[in-house]
Formats: sequence, C-alpha cells, structure tokens
Amino acid sequence: MKKFTFLLTVLVLIAEISNADSRIYGVWENAEQKLRLDILDGFKAGQGPILQIKDDGSVEAGSWEEKSGEIKVKLGYSSYTLGLDGDSKIFLNPSYGDGISFLKTKPKDSSQSVTLKDNEAAFLDKLIANEWVTSEDGAIARFKPTFSADSGVLEYLKQDGSLENLQSWGASSGVLKIGRSVIVEGRASENYFIGLNERDKFIVFRFSKKAEPLVSTDIKTQREEFFNELLSGDWGTTYYGTLRTHKFRPIFGELKGVKLTTTEGRLSANKVWEYSPGTGAIKIGYTEYVGALVINGTLAFIKDNGDQEFFSRIAADVQKRYTLGDVKELALNEKSTDKIKKTLSNQFQRAEYFYSFEFKDDNRTGFVHKWRSEPFTITGETFKDKLIGKAENLYQVEDFVIFGEDDVFKIDVSPSRLRPKSDEEVASSVALQKKLKSEALSQSLVVKVLKKDGSTIDVKLPIGDFSEVENISVVRE
Repeated sequence: MKKFTFLLTVLVLIAEISNADSRIYGVWENAEQKLRLDILDGFKAGQGPILQIKDDGSVEAGSWEEKSGEIKVKLGYSSYTLGLDGDSKIFLNPSYGDGISFLKTKPKDSSQSVTLKDNEAAFLDKLIANEWVTSEDGAIARFKPTFSADSGVLEYLKQDGSLENLQSWGASSGVLKIGRSVIVEGRASENYFIGLNERDKFIVFRFSKKAEPLVSTDIKTQREEFFNELLSGDWGTTYYGTLRTHKFRPIFGELKGVKLTTTEGRLSANKVWEYSPGTGAIKIGYTEYVGALVINGTLAFIKDNGDQEFFSRIAADVQKRYTLGDVKELALNEKSTDKIKKTLSNQFQRAEYFYSFEFKDDNRTGFVHKWRSEPFTITGETFKDKLIGKAENLYQVEDFVIFGEDDVFKIDVSPSRLRPKSDEEVASSVALQKKLKSEALSQSLVVKVLKKDGSTIDVKLPIGDFSEVENISVVRE
C-alpha cells in the first residue's frame, strides 16, 4: 500500500510539472515596461531556454528549469522564480523586490520543427532559408552554404546593417559546429532555432524574415564574373570588434595585385594576390586557396585542407570595378625624377608610423623620414602617454632620462630633419596634404611626344576619360 501511494504521488507530481511546462510555453509581454519573454521547450522534460526582448530590440538569453516543484529562471546574472496565474498570466519574481507580470500573447510555437539528429538536411534548409535574431546581442544572423551544402559562413550583422562578425559553420554526424562552439542538440522551426552546446548552454535564434535567394559566383566556372566581384568596392572583416577593410586591386596584371587592409582608415597590412589559370588556385600572401566564390555579398576562400576564410561586402552606392587603367605606373630611374618627387610629395602612413620623403635640390638624393606622434598629458602628479604609459617621476643621469622605472631615452645630437610644429603649422600642413592627395588621386590623359633628339614631352589633355575621345590627329599650324 505504501509503495502504491508513493508511486501515485510521483505520477501526480510528474503530471503537475508536465502541465506547468506546457502552460508556460509561448510569448509573454509586459506592456508597461515593454518587455517580452519567449519561453520555449528544451530537449529534456523540465528545462528549456528563455529569451527576454526589450523595446530597443536587445535580447538577453537564459534558461528555465523545474526544481523541487518550482520553476527557476536564470537571465544573465539574475535569478528568478516563475509563478503561474492560470493559463494566461505569469510572474517573474526576483529573489528580492517586486515581481513583473506578463500576459500571454502567443501560444507555444506550433510550426513544424525538425531536429538536427533526425533530419540534418531539412534542419540546415530551415537555417539557410531564414534570417535570424541571435540570443547573444540581438544581431542579425545569416547562414550561407559555400563549397558544400553542409558547411559555410554565418554572417552576423548589427541592427544598423554593419558587419559584426563572420564565423564558419559545418554539420556532420548529427552535430553542428559554429566557430568553436559545438552544438550537440538542435531543433529548427519556422520561428526558432534552438541549440544546446557541449556545455549545456542554450543558443536560441528567433525568426526575423525570409532570407534572400542564394546567388553564387564561383571562380572555377564563372571566372570573369568572380573577378568583377572581387575587384569591385571593399570587403570587411572584424578583429576584436574593430572593422577591417580589405581592397583587392589589380596592380601587376589583371590576375595579380595587392590586397590592401585598412583599420580605422589607416593602412595596417598588405599582401600580394595572384590567380593561376593553370591550377585554378588563388594565392594571397603565402597562403594558397584551391577555391573561391562570392555568395550573396560574402567572399569565401577555401584551402586544400578544407579551412575557409571569409569577407563580407561593405555596402556602397556604387561598387567601382578596378582595372589596370586605374593604376599609375612610374619607372624609378633618373629620367623620371620630377614625377617621382611629385608622387612622393605627400605625407604617408603605414601601421603606427608616418613617412615623408625629402628630396635635395638634385632631385636624385634625399631622406626618408619615419616617425610616430602621440599626445601626452601631465595631470596631477602623473605623466600619461600612449608610448610611455604612466610615470610619476622623471630622472636624469649623464645624458640619459628615465620615465618611472622602465622607459629610458638618451640625449642625441646627430643630425635630424624633423622638428615639432605649432598648431597653426599643423593646420596648414593638413590643408596642403589634402590638396596633394586630391591631385594624386585625380586622373588625366597625357600625350607623350617623342622628339628627334630622343627626349620626350608630356602634354596633359583637359579630359580624364579615354572613352570621351572620338579621334586624335596631329595638326601643324
């Protein structure tokens, strides 16, 4: 009799928990605070993910779990107890203070779902067919297949449409890997993608809208179209949250050029790229890629070991396609010293340094200056500077000065070609550099006249595009 009573109690408790589970599923809203809760079922009874969406679109992910007859909720670093009031009202009660009430606005997600383990192909089709809002920070997520149907790139965009991150994804043997995260359980419907990673943490994406139809341009089968994409406009990646802009430009030939990388408008890296028509491979720096394609604004390269590298199109009103016609080539010899001097009259930058070329009167010799300028401040009893850091004392011994304990400088009397500038001189220099840059970027047509004595005369035409020219003739007056 005791065994029967115990069994009946357990069955009743399980029934109550199961009933409570089914009642909490759905979308709940608090109109006053403009909060929304999406409470979803997980992969085991008595637990699941929960999303809190604020009015500004920001998302905070958490989980719920039934413990000792209560439903415990964890959102971020905060813990709550979930209270039920019938089937249409819940309370989110913190450990102290007043709770928040929510009314049900949508029932449990009833759209047809498919699991990663039961039907991997159908599961991936749902991921690719939709755009999603992530549970991490409310970013837009787009799954795109690249060189196979079960692997590709996951593109994260901020709410303003700018790039947040690019990660690889791939599915195999009922497991989905996104970047370094391994998702061991997955379920996708028309409204949600729910994943459980190897650390038992829920990853939830919420439906945003249907994805655009996929359009792929492969270097092997559509070479001309691929290079029209590659050599047009700019491409972006992110590094620790900072956008890097990459410009693929033809320099040495239509199939060989330089990838120029800028960070916050400053040149940070450069690599030579070259495509081999014989092998179909494209080399960037020392890395060779056996395949490349562009799919819906994402550029993808693949190595022979299967590793992929991705770039995202940086939107612009006009995507200019660069050709060799945009490259100015100048032979570095004594006959071209005037043109070389004019080309190098700008101030230049690479990584953390500035560069300036100073020519002597003979236009053949001079100096290359390399320097780095950082502001400093003396506040209270501390010297602050990006190069030196912080120091509270300055020491001098012989011809050495010492900031704090680490940074030592030696007084030097060797010839120097640089000097500090006043604020007025800086402003004047900036204006001059802008003018020189504008002239350097301008294009014009030049007629080169070869005289009988072997010398040449360059005559600049008052037009900048050869397509404007109908005919050129020599008229003697």
